[in-house]
Amino acid sequence: MLYYLQVIALLGVARGRPFFITPVPISIKTSAPLNRCGFHTLVFLSVFLYFYLFEYSNFHTFKNIQGDCMIITVASYKGGVGKTTTAVHLAAFLQTLAPTLLLDGDDTRNATAWSQRGKGFSFKVADEVQAARFARDFTHTVIDTGQRPKQVDLKVLSEGCDLLVVPAVPASLDTDGLVLMLQALHDIGSDRYRVLLTKVPPPPEPEGPQLRAGLIAQGVPLFTVDIPRLKAFEKAAAAGVPVSEVNDSRAKRAWDAYTAAGKELFTHV
Repeated sequence: MLYYLQVIALLGVARGRPFFITPVPISIKTSAPLNRCGFHTLVFLSVFLYFYLFEYSNFHTFKNIQGDCMIITVASYKGGVGKTTTAVHLAAFLQTLAPTLLLDGDDTRNATAWSQRGKGFSFKVADEVQAARFARDFTHTVIDTGQRPKQVDLKVLSEGCDLLVVPAVPASLDTDGLVLMLQALHDIGSDRYRVLLTKVPPPPEPEGPQLRAGLIAQGVPLFTVDIPRLKAFEKAAAAGVPVSEVNDSRAKRAWDAYTAAGKELFTHV
């Protein structure tokens, strides 16, 4: 026997576009209990939808029409591509402009652990259970998702944000994951995304420029900035701070790259 969860996707709220809701059936067999991952995914999506359908649309609609607030989702089919690093630093940049919430939707809670290793971030980090409570206090929201979201999850996430950021590392195995992610986005008809090249090796290594050229040739939307492969990011994670606060000679270069990516957000939404 099957039960059905009606997942409601919010479309077109950003910047005052007309919106409608679409019920998406998800079948759950009652003969087997949800495993831990499935349960967290279910909770995350439920709170995510409540957060954006009720809290965000009711409280922030006027600001959205004015282009003053943003929802940014960071997602990837492949681990180790800098997804949490990207979420943390885009939130850190947006916090310099307005109050920002980082929603940690990954089962591993990497962003939360990062924030707890040091003195804490200047922005708020919350999990999916806390999201509705804090919704009204923040102008911008960055969502760090779990790895390899299912197609229905990806559809809900992409339709509920202003921009889906897809981190990609120029390496063979990581590129395979990127291909799967891009195919999934194509299958759900999403064009509200942009690929951010991360952990890009320095010249003369060719992988970064080669991947960029290949994606451009395929018409894949890209950030113009690359995030360089730097030890400063590892030091930042270990110290529990954004890379801008790390004592490292290359920290400024690392932070400048995410600052440039953050500025690009406003040109792509």
